[in-house]
Amino acid sequence: MIPFVAPDRARGFSLIEMLAVVVVIGISAAVLLLSADLGGAGARQRDTGRELAAVMSLLCEEAVLLTRQRAVHVDDLGVRFLTWEGGAWVDLEDPVFRPRPFLQPMSWRLAVGGRSVQTTDPETPAVVCYASGELTPFELTLDHQTGGRVTIRGTAAGRVRVAEGSDA
Repeated sequence: MIPFVAPDRARGFSLIEMLAVVVVIGISAAVLLLSADLGGAGARQRDTGRELAAVMSLLCEEAVLLTRQRAVHVDDLGVRFLTWEGGAWVDLEDPVFRPRPFLQPMSWRLAVGGRSVQTTDPETPAVVCYASGELTPFELTLDHQTGGRVTIRGTAAGRVRVAEGSDA
């Protein structure tokens, strides 16, 4: 039988060395997660759709409260919010109603009263919020190249809703 001889120094890692490795791995993982775009373009597009729907709802509420017609102008650059002043449509100066550019690459479709509208002339906007609380019925669909889709729908009663993904 071979007798057991204890080594002078135990082999392996100390607790301090193990903790240092765990801290380095944790910091690396945190940096990687924070720099990664976890939601991707689809999440940004959903957020854009929700924001547009909320601003359009607010626009219609303000039209009723201030008894002034408001409108939405849509083109390839994005969405602008207008007010009827001095016999013409002009951009709203309120920062809440600042122009909202579309995320690129993205396409959009606007249907008003069931008919497709390719571009809207700022002199005669296709979507109007009337002081009476009525709204031009519309459907604005935003399609992102990655396959994400958001549809914003407005009803004649002045309600604005957003649908995402397969509901869009």
